[in-house]
Amino acid sequence: MTAPQWAQDLLLQALISEGCETAPDLQWWRTHRRLSSGRCSLTGGRLHVSAGTDRGDRRLVLLHEAVHHITGEQHTARFRDTAWRLCRRFKVPVRYAQK
Repeated sequence: MTAPQWAQDLLLQALISEGCETAPDLQWWRTHRRLSSGRCSLTGGRLHVSAGTDRGDRRLVLLHEAVHHITGEQHTARFRDTAWRLCRRFKVPVRYAQK
């Protein structure tokens, strides 16, 4: 399924804001669960998001996976710094993200 326009726009804005020159292939699925999940192929240039029903959680998961692509890293200090910066920039509540 094609990702919704808001998700494509958010991903592009996050990549541009961090100076990332390569865009991953965003693969998007809908699920009936409340919470979303995702994964990033660090070598394959793909982001997979299974979008749940909670809008805020969809944004958080998309940004989380985008940070993996941007940094090319797992949950390192650089990853966390980038993630918090993007959460603030794109108004994802940091307290929610910390959970």
